Amino acid sequence: MFAAADAHAAAAQAALAAGREFWFQEEVAESLEALEFGRGQEALDPTPALELELVQTLASILVVTEDAGWEGYAERAVELARGLEEDELIARAMGTRVELNFRAERFGDVMRLAPEAIDVMLGFDRGGEAVGSLWMLAQAHAKTGDPAAASAVLHSYLARRGEFGEEGNRDLEQMGAELLRDLGRDDEAARWDVTFSA
Repeated sequence: MFAAADAHAAAAQAALAAGREFWFQEEVAESLEALEFGRGQEALDPTPALELELVQTLASILVVTEDAGWEGYAERAVELARGLEEDELIARAMGTRVELNFRAERFGDVMRLAPEAIDVMLGFDRGGEAVGSLWMLAQAHAKTGDPAAASAVLHSYLARRGEFGEEGNRDLEQMGAELLRDLGRDDEAARWDVTFSA
């Protein structure tokens, strides 16, 4: 019984590696086939951490191929990460869900999901990752034709600079200034720079 369980886990791990390699080689069908096989093997010997890697990889591939199945996998990844109760996994899964919605141009969902993801990341002292989700949140507003809202949401996090940590603050300073300039708000970008240099 234990040997069989070990075999299922090993097969699932091998399928994950193969699926990622096929994806790297841009062989989409083969990648998906390997990953789905891996899911089947993992289900015979459930291992949440391995399932998490499988579903995150599947979600990342399916969003590129514009297969709506990515959303279910992204949600499953967040569920699994929370169950594992590991800060890094939770932050990564929530950040990936925001990123996938952004890549799918589901900007309303980005606006809905990103604030919670940012709060979680800051709570886990993952300021750099929080900056990435904040960039997508602001960009979501910009891409829906509301640059003022993009600027407002960016500035709303200034009061929380201390939660981003030293490295996160460097990323926040650079990201914010560049984004404001991209939005044509040069005066705000200059004031943003002054805020961080004070």
